[in-house]
Amino acid sequence: MLDFNNFIRETNLCDPALQNAEFTWSNNREIVIWCRLDRFLFSTGWEDVFSDARQLALTRVTSDHCPVLLDTNIVKWGPAPFRFENMWLEHPSFKENFKIWWEEESFQGWEGFKFMRKLRSLKQKIKVWSKEVFGEVGSEKKEVEILIKQLDTTEIRQGLNDNERSQREAARVRLDQIVFLDEIRWRQRAKFDWAKVGDSNTSFFHRVVNGRRKRSFIQKLEVGSGLVVEDESLIEKEIINFYEKLYSSNEEVVWGLEGLNWSQISVEKALWLERPFEEEEVKNAVFDCGKDKSPGPDGFSLAALQRNWEVVKGEILRVMAEFYTNGVVNKVTNETYICLIPKKSNSIKVADFRPISLTTSLYKIVAKVLAGRLNEVLEDTISYAQGAFVKNRQILDAVLVANELVDEVRLKKKRGLVFKIDFEKAYDHVEWKFLDFVLEKKGFGSRWRIWINECLRTANFSVLINGRPRGKFGATRGLRQGDPLSPFLFILVVDVLSRLTEKAKECGIIEGLAVGRENIEITHLQFADDTIFFLKDDEQNCANLNLILETFCCISGMNINNAKCSLVGINADTSSVERLAKCLVVG
Repeated sequence: MLDFNNFIRETNLCDPALQNAEFTWSNNREIVIWCRLDRFLFSTGWEDVFSDARQLALTRVTSDHCPVLLDTNIVKWGPAPFRFENMWLEHPSFKENFKIWWEEESFQGWEGFKFMRKLRSLKQKIKVWSKEVFGEVGSEKKEVEILIKQLDTTEIRQGLNDNERSQREAARVRLDQIVFLDEIRWRQRAKFDWAKVGDSNTSFFHRVVNGRRKRSFIQKLEVGSGLVVEDESLIEKEIINFYEKLYSSNEEVVWGLEGLNWSQISVEKALWLERPFEEEEVKNAVFDCGKDKSPGPDGFSLAALQRNWEVVKGEILRVMAEFYTNGVVNKVTNETYICLIPKKSNSIKVADFRPISLTTSLYKIVAKVLAGRLNEVLEDTISYAQGAFVKNRQILDAVLVANELVDEVRLKKKRGLVFKIDFEKAYDHVEWKFLDFVLEKKGFGSRWRIWINECLRTANFSVLINGRPRGKFGATRGLRQGDPLSPFLFILVVDVLSRLTEKAKECGIIEGLAVGRENIEITHLQFADDTIFFLKDDEQNCANLNLILETFCCISGMNINNAKCSLVGINADTSSVERLAKCLVVG
């Protein structure tokens, strides 16, 4: 079997997993042996043509083997949403056409609403233009290749006249153009940043896209108490219900929190955050966004706005001025697609998928500008225990501190504990009221808090299920993964856990581990949404930390995933660590 697997790998053959079974053969004996002996193997070229092919095991009847069906029928989940193709930007007439299309449209209402309506109107015109100018690029490529091959054959047999040589040269130039456009198209889908400066490899990008699409395709889903369904409507209902519930706030919780060192930002910096938006910072936000990033519900990549900045600049600046004055984000601007990324192979539970939010291009600009400002002040208000998403700090520094601390405690034969916690769907459970409370305590002004709350409150969601948007719902809690603001807002929230821990250390409630000649006591380090505690191996110490964690979870809305937490002893025996672990079960 090892030789066979080596053969598959060396010949670069594809061996896709069975969709509905693990094995295809049984010995039918009292001591049962199951194996997967039967399969289809195909080349990458064949996979490029039949990218949606899947293997299905059929029912065994007389044989020990299950028949295997290779199904090449594409499962239709409805029309795909519009996506702007960056290759369109390379056509010499596109920029002028974009300017004409943009300026001939006029709408009434909020500036953000008018901008989004213009983009929507542009979609239809671009579709018509693309069909007329590009047609079917794949078909044209084949036709040009056939023409070149025919002329090459003619040259070998009888030579070419001047007209035929000119025809072949023109065909080669056109083929280069088509290959270039095709590379842009597939690179945009593959989203491989490192490949942008490398050699063109369209077939590689194609395989990356096909592989990602297969891994993300949801053919079946576990619903209720273990029932697995394949019906499209049942899958859709389960996913929509899951995320509606996930993003619904628990407003029954009543809490208060005083006596912490909040490390407030200065009044000057609070006012600096709320200053009018400048053209240069808006332009920088637009051009800092990746060109090949997945578009949101509007379908437009930032490359389209970057390449036509002088055309759209006026409207974007008016949107930002309106946002500054009124603090309003139009709901059309804040539409969001939730893209489901599987955390593991063969995911069949909704919780096995990571929700990544795809926002509109206009909202992304607004959020990027706010995130750029927020990044400038976080260093003043975030605990030094946090090593991620803070300007002038490196996450590697926290890693080195943790390594040195553990080594020193171990070499000095001291006893201690290292406790790493994991938050369950950390971003998704953040309560907005708590976030606003934290912003107020840290000295952020009322205008800034209104801006942040508006970015959160007006978000509305559809879920991309197998590439097609489904459902429509709002949210009352949670931070969107994919929103430029979310990492910075999250570390403001999780900084409260750091402040609670520091206060507990000051009051002698918990005791950390001392390091260095000055015996500096370290209780914890933070790496974005990961927190590691360093504790004296004492039962009361662990119980007190558990109380701190429960308090933080209660007020923030977040939950500890006990199954993914880990406790490691330093110079401590296994039985002691197991006993202390029972004191650190949160919830």
